[in-house]
Amino acid sequence: FSSRRRHTRYISVTGVQTCALPISQVVLNGTVTMTVTQADSGGLTVSLDTSDLQAGLPLSTLGWSGSLSLTRSGSVADSGASTTSSAWSASGLSLVAVRNGHEADLSFNGSGTRTVQWQDGVPQSSSYQGSSSLGLASSRWNGTLDVATQGAMVFDPEGVPQSGSVSLSLGLYQWTATLADGTASVTVDRNGDGVVDRTRSWPVADWLASAAQ
Repeated sequence: FSSRRRHTRYISVTGVQTCALPISQVVLNGTVTMTVTQADSGGLTVSLDTSDLQAGLPLSTLGWSGSLSLTRSGSVADSGASTTSSAWSASGLSLVAVRNGHEADLSFNGSGTRTVQWQDGVPQSSSYQGSSSLGLASSRWNGTLDVATQGAMVFDPEGVPQSGSVSLSLGLYQWTATLADGTASVTVDRNGDGVVDRTRSWPVADWLASAAQ
């Protein structure tokens, strides 16, 4: 088990962990790199990268690769209002599992940003915008689930959604959920041809009341 830390002109701090550690018949090998590219009053940016990270189990093996980046920043106005922003992005994340000669590959890519408006330290509203893709490839099933906001989703101070639209697609199926003027609606396109096959709407107040029961 070893670690090293280095400083460069362009990267504030980079930590690299490499290990080959047996834990209860589990052997972990590979490299995980954490890079801090910004850490000051303006914000914080951290990225994680894995290289040939593998876990050997008694009956199977797991392999992990890809990179994940997290960023947080904020600003304050003279009026006491402030804004904080938290962003994430994932690139080439892959989890490969092998058992009895059968392999399954789970992949993930995406990015998103959450912004919060504050007044004198009290949250006033927030929004989120992003998209992600989750794929599974195996001998039994192959498919990809895509999720994306259509513009920004807006939330009240308690985190209850107020407006916005989110789409989900799996193969030819596509679902779209839209919230506007106190009404939530869901449309379903079963054939991926842009034709809505089913629509359902209900008042958000009724949905929240039933969820609280």
